[in-house]
Amino acid sequence: PQSHRKQQVLTGLAIDGVALDRPRLHITESFERCTASPIGRTYANGPLLREDLIWFDVDVLELYCLHYTEESMEAATKQGKLSLGIQESTRQQVARVKDKSQFLDDFKGGLFMDSTF
Repeated sequence: PQSHRKQQVLTGLAIDGVALDRPRLHITESFERCTASPIGRTYANGPLLREDLIWFDVDVLELYCLHYTEESMEAATKQGKLSLGIQESTRQQVARVKDKSQFLDDFKGGLFMDSTF
């Protein structure tokens, strides 16, 4: 049987990725055990670090800020919330489809044909 994992809530800075809890780049709040995944949706796939390295600690972090207006920040925040809502809705739909297909596979395999029901 296929196992279903529960999605984790990440803290820190998460960029790109294939799921909310599987970012391409994740900088933790402690700057330790950060991850750099080779898979994402926005940029070409491939290692961000040496091919054998996924976990890393941050020693130095440089941040840059671009000029923005309050209106542009509000618009970006609104767009980000909309995007997250769509991603979550899609994830739930995929989970429902997988749950139904797993149930059907179990049913066809005779898992529910005992005297319990």
